[in-house]
Amino acid sequence: MKILKGNIFQLSIRIFIGIVFLLSAIFKLLSIDSFEIFVYSYQLFSLNFSYLLARFLISSEAVLGLMLILGISPKFTKYTSLGILAAFTVYLVLVLNQEDNCHCFGEFLEMTPKESIFKNIGLILMVLFVRTNHEFRYRFKKLILSTLIVVSFVLPLIVSPPDFIYTRIYSINTEVNEEEFAAFLTDQIDFPTDISQGKQMLCFYGPSCEFCKITAGKISILADKFKINKANISCVFFGNEEKIKDFFTISDSQEFEYSIINAGTFLQITEGRMPLVVLLNDGVIVEKFGSRNLNETFIRTFFEE
Repeated sequence: MKILKGNIFQLSIRIFIGIVFLLSAIFKLLSIDSFEIFVYSYQLFSLNFSYLLARFLISSEAVLGLMLILGISPKFTKYTSLGILAAFTVYLVLVLNQEDNCHCFGEFLEMTPKESIFKNIGLILMVLFVRTNHEFRYRFKKLILSTLIVVSFVLPLIVSPPDFIYTRIYSINTEVNEEEFAAFLTDQIDFPTDISQGKQMLCFYGPSCEFCKITAGKISILADKFKINKANISCVFFGNEEKIKDFFTISDSQEFEYSIINAGTFLQITEGRMPLVVLLNDGVIVEKFGSRNLNETFIRTFFEE
């Protein structure tokens, strides 16, 4: 391997920028569930497409980062880096008033839009110093580049398959104890709304369950996206009131009408699995979902008909 017309300073800048892109991709992948919700929250894409888009963005960052580190196609990587950083910066300016995590580094390094703008400006200035004639020479360069691209785009699908792929690979059975559920509907504990009438969504969540929080975030966005009446969605928890308030805050979801039941009854109804999302039509179970097989199209159609 030979460096053409290079120097340590130029090499260090380029490798540093590449490491930032690579770490950004890795941290997003490690917190893929929250990044999926972040992408879906813009309500521009379907839930399944959001899963794919989130992984595409991760893979693209990883490829760009590795190309910068390895010194492959420096002209392409320089101008692509500038374009991506500029686009992200414009987006961050548009959401400047928000204080939420911008997910630049997933959940491992939370940054506000303002903090990320300064980070991007710094990286843009560094990219401008990178010369496009500092390229490493490799044997089998095309093979190396092709391998990087394939691995970077396939790995996220293997490490964390999108839900619609996961459910085809693994058998997902969402069960409910219908006898216990019927008794629960009869009791109508603490619900101002009669959930046995009309079309209802009933969500069973554990207040400390991470998968429940992820599902609650998706349900909240879905309800807003398809204008589902808030009165038609209710939640059932076990535990204390304080943890439930924290649940809605941490999951960044709407606080729907909810009831608290004892843990034993909860686990009997859900047969020990959570979350459980049940669609009811006049008290009759139409469909039920878990965290992995949530079907956006079915839910939308159910409430629109």
